[in-house]
Amino acid sequence: MITYIDRKTGKKEKEKVYGEAALKFLYGGSFIGSLLAFLASRFFFVSWLYGFWQKRPWTRSKIQPFIQAYGVDPSEFVKQPQDFTSFNDFFIRELKPESRPLSSTPLIIPADARYLAYQTINEDKIIVKGQKFNLTELFGDEALAKRYAEGSLLMARLCPSDYHRFHFPTDCTPGESRLINGFLYSVNPIALDQRLSIFWENKRKLTLLKTESFGEIAYFEVGATNVGTIIHTHQAFSPAKKGAEKGYFSFGGSALLLFFEPGKVKLSEDLLAATAQGLETRCLLGQPLI
Repeated sequence: MITYIDRKTGKKEKEKVYGEAALKFLYGGSFIGSLLAFLASRFFFVSWLYGFWQKRPWTRSKIQPFIQAYGVDPSEFVKQPQDFTSFNDFFIRELKPESRPLSSTPLIIPADARYLAYQTINEDKIIVKGQKFNLTELFGDEALAKRYAEGSLLMARLCPSDYHRFHFPTDCTPGESRLINGFLYSVNPIALDQRLSIFWENKRKLTLLKTESFGEIAYFEVGATNVGTIIHTHQAFSPAKKGAEKGYFSFGGSALLLFFEPGKVKLSEDLLAATAQGLETRCLLGQPLI
């Protein structure tokens, strides 16, 4: 059972995991499960076919049961539930701006997700159950990785029930995004507890954000099981305001990783404290990050 802290209430909650039985089978350590996870992550046709299916009109029948099962609030949607054309259309839904007010702080939470925060990280810092975070492999660029060694890291895990659009955390100018191809393993804690390397093995996009107050932020979107598509809706080299949409993930779980250069940011104490206890914090887009 995955336990997290709800930032709005400060209470510990138990997560209802979409496809929990399948995740435990695939990433529980059995030979057959591991083999199937290996094959599914490498044959992109599997994710493509699943994504294609979720875009068919007949999948609309899944929307209302999903809303009820996972406690999703339809009053936040721009569209009414009956107006979605498919399950994927519901999955990439837009929200009313007033449902996610932006904090007055200059740096905000970029997406609805479960968060871990690390004030200082490098390739020797242990992150999860004895596993080390390999910055060089993640960035695919040794010089760039060195720039963020000893910097800060924000990790966001988006569940299938979450709003799946991601946003800019501060006023910035995004550079050209770089696609780093990889596999499509799950980023659920059930999988990451076994192999943290999923982050640098999976398909991901990297954008460097130039800011006035926080240096250059390295912003990764990481694809995962059944998320072969990462869509960017922003324009490279065009100034973006805090909270503006950067893009969205198609169906499935997914993750964001935001790296800050050393000494450029002091992350929120509540996020750091929860992470030190081994707990994620569920945050909403627009809440303060500092």
